[in-house]
Amino acid sequence: AMFAWVSSPETDPTQTYHSKSIPSEKNGWSGTNYPGWRNAKVDAAIESLNKSFDANERKEQIKTILAEYTRELPVLPLFYRANVTVFPKTLTGVKPTPHVYSETFAIEHWAFSGDQLSKN
Repeated sequence: AMFAWVSSPETDPTQTYHSKSIPSEKNGWSGTNYPGWRNAKVDAAIESLNKSFDANERKEQIKTILAEYTRELPVLPLFYRANVTVFPKTLTGVKPTPHVYSETFAIEHWAFSGDQLSKN
């Protein structure tokens, strides 16, 4: 099968990697764990990740998920999509967004600093 997932760096991995998210009649065919990957360490790490606000603890849980994913390779990613963002030098306060939201997500921080338009 060939399919795609779109997610941000802090997306909850339950729907994609937890064994309870394998679509079945029992769960009403919900979840996007289409490969049917079952891994008890990953399930426990996801459950812990979703209960913690501690950044270091969350990093450890993510490391566990990534290590198990890499070891078992339930899905082989063909590519990672990269978005190119270009801004004029006279526009300040712009930061590319590391998630699936639009680049204008934090537009309230943007400022024009220059007379570049009047010179053209």
